[in-house]
Order: sequence, then C-alpha cells, then structure tokens
Amino acid sequence: MPATVFERVFEDLEKQHPLLSEIDFVNTTATTEWIISVGDVQTAWWGKLCAEIKEVLDNGFEKTKTDMYKLNAYIPVCNAMLDLGPEWLDRYVRAVLLEAMALGLEVGIIDGNGKDQPIGMLRDVENMTNGEHDYKTPKALSDLSPLTLASEVMEPLTREGKRIVDNVLLVVNPSDYWKKVFPATVMLTSSGNYVTGILPIPAKITQSSAVPSGKLVAGIGKDYFLGIGSTQEVKTSTEYKLLDDETVYYAKQYATGRPKDNESFLVFDIADMDTTVSFNVNNTTPTPTPTDTPAS
Repeated sequence: MPATVFERVFEDLEKQHPLLSEIDFVNTTATTEWIISVGDVQTAWWGKLCAEIKEVLDNGFEKTKTDMYKLNAYIPVCNAMLDLGPEWLDRYVRAVLLEAMALGLEVGIIDGNGKDQPIGMLRDVENMTNGEHDYKTPKALSDLSPLTLASEVMEPLTREGKRIVDNVLLVVNPSDYWKKVFPATVMLTSSGNYVTGILPIPAKITQSSAVPSGKLVAGIGKDYFLGIGSTQEVKTSTEYKLLDDETVYYAKQYATGRPKDNESFLVFDIADMDTTVSFNVNNTTPTPTPTDTPAS
C-alpha cells in the first residue's frame, strides 16, 4: 500500500485525549495510602501577640488506600504480515494498543464503577450497590445562558462560597458536543469569522466518548486523583501463540483513581437542553431607545 495510506491510518489512531491532561496524576509506585484534603479550610484566628493558638485544622483530611488495578490489552499478529512489512505493522500495532490504553483510562476516569477499576466522575463516591459505586442522579441543565451556568455550575462548585472557582472542566460526548454544545457556543464576529467555544464562565469544553450521550460532567479537573503505579509499556511475545505462528503485542499499566470527594463533579442531563440560548452578543436583541411621542 502507498505510504500515504499508512500515514492517514496513524493520524486517525493517534487521537488527542485532552481529558488526561486536565486531571491530577500522582506517582504512587511505593505508596499504600494517600491523604486527600476533603474538608473546608478553616480560618485562622486573630488575637493578641501572646494569645494561645486557638484554631485546630484537623477535620479536613481523608486516608485513601491506593490499591492498584491493571489496565491491559493485547493484539495477536500473524508473523507472515510482520515478514512482509515489519516497520509499518509494528508501528500500527503499537499505535492501536496505546490508543486502547488511553481510551481505557478515560473510561475509568469518567465511568469507573470502583470494582477492580477506578471510581469515575459519574459515580457516587460514598454509596455502593453489590460492590459497585452507584451513579449520581443527574440534574437537568436547561441551557448555557450566563444565569443558568452561574447558578447551576459555578455556584455549587464554590462550596457555599468557601473557595474561588476560576477554571471549570465541562466533559461531554462528541455527539452531544456537535448537536448541543457547539451551536450554543459559536459566535459570528463583526469581521465575518466564526469563533467557537464562547462561554460566559471560565470553562474548558472537553470531548470524551466515555461520557454517555445526553450527559455532561462539570468540575475542576485537578479534583480527580489518578494514582499511577507503573509506566505504560508495550511488549511482545513469540511463545504464547507459537503454534499459531503469531506474535502477541501487549500493553499494561497499574493505576487507580477517584474524585477527591462526592462534591468534586456535577452530573447534568442535557437531553432536552435548549441550544438556541447562548452567550452570543450578535444574537442579543438591543433595547429600543425611547422616542418622544408627537403631541396630538
């Protein structure tokens, strides 16, 4: 096949996964417990120079076991194909495996049930059924207007005004992005150019196929803790499928993860979201200027 065909295949496989760059990756190779700050930070006390120390900051931490889970995938490849084109096929197989691992991480981060896998953003950290963490009950998000986003997304994330929220992550399914989010966040400028991703709040929109259609996840990306227990590696074996005359390529990584607490991420139902309401100055109807009424 022409080299250009292979290049297009690799371009399709090596997709970007922006979600993975937004969360809190922590190396936990030699760690058995991780201490996470989950409470509100208390205010220090003012007093005279020789006054006793009054405030005890001891009620905002939680110990979490960093039990590792294994993420893995493999592909058997006919040795005759390797003999015919080892360089491009080797590159192709490695790209497929690394893409599968990246997708696996996203599924764990978004929808992991906590049973032999991470706890996802969609899940309730505290409540479980049959060993799996329950889904959070989504709240309907009517539109992406300034008032709706401020009251339904930004204000709850401030935790009753105890922290400043200046960078929110909005994660949606790619289908919903184009059907619902894109139409409400695109603006036609006065110069005739379209600008996308326009929102009235400081937020970044990220697409992930791990988010179910009709749902939107909102939160601060760094409020998701992902502990990495090993590097991601790809190896080969010619012994496993020896009689089948195949080489097995396999990849694995040890990891675990969870939201830092149950309020870290909000889940919304956007199935009936109004896409005509947006933060678009060109769609705003100007207030008419009052005029003098002629005397009768």
